[in-house]
Amino acid sequence: MTTKPGVGKKILIIEDESFLAEMYNTKFNELGYLVLVGHDGREGMEIMKREKPDLTLLDIIMPELDGYEVLKIVRKDPQIKELLIVILSNLGQEEEIAKGMQLGADDYLVKSDLTPSQLVEKIEAVLARGSYKHETVREPHILLVEDMADVMELYRTRFEAAGFTVEVAENGAWGLKLAQTKPFDIVVMDIAMPAMDGIEALKTMRATPKLQTIPIIVFSNTVEQDELEGVKKAGATEVYLKARVTPTQVVNRIRELIA
Repeated sequence: MTTKPGVGKKILIIEDESFLAEMYNTKFNELGYLVLVGHDGREGMEIMKREKPDLTLLDIIMPELDGYEVLKIVRKDPQIKELLIVILSNLGQEEEIAKGMQLGADDYLVKSDLTPSQLVEKIEAVLARGSYKHETVREPHILLVEDMADVMELYRTRFEAAGFTVEVAENGAWGLKLAQTKPFDIVVMDIAMPAMDGIEALKTMRATPKLQTIPIIVFSNTVEQDELEGVKKAGATEVYLKARVTPTQVVNRIRELIA
């Protein structure tokens, strides 16, 4: 007899449209999941705190609290901040997706793009990734080097919500000093900074014996291929265009790099 993939797992559906909630409920029940339903953001959060579901499917447009507000609150609550949350919304514009991911969603799915069976496949992939990350990674120590205060705060908040320990530096020179004198699991740094630019800091880090193998993720504002190649040659493990990556994507990549 084939074991149903959802046996032993709880899924919370926060959805104010009863028809959709029932449709998703039926599909996940068929696969053995225990399904919980919250009909608005506030009720959904109460269930999250009480039941600690393995994954939450979160709508955006809802009464009481919308999905974005739910995400903001959850990612700051020590009891539930690490729970897996997938947005499932009718809003498919690029800016809406970016906002959801930046606020801490583990994935963002558009309702009209998926059949119930396709939705299940997506959710099973997130659950598998989530189980892997929680089993293999325990509070990595991150050095974040970034001179733009709003960007630094955005990433620091998301990293801490993911359970990372974060130290910050506002320029390349201070970031280099911290990297050389303290133990870190990974460095995340901008390439354009005051005091010492990212390229110089990167080269000096790689010339330091204890930093030769540490993963270093670099953010760049340039799209010029030769400049990106120059950053990689200087020693970057990964290079991302700052405007095209979200904090959640960086969190997931960090977990992969240090697993």
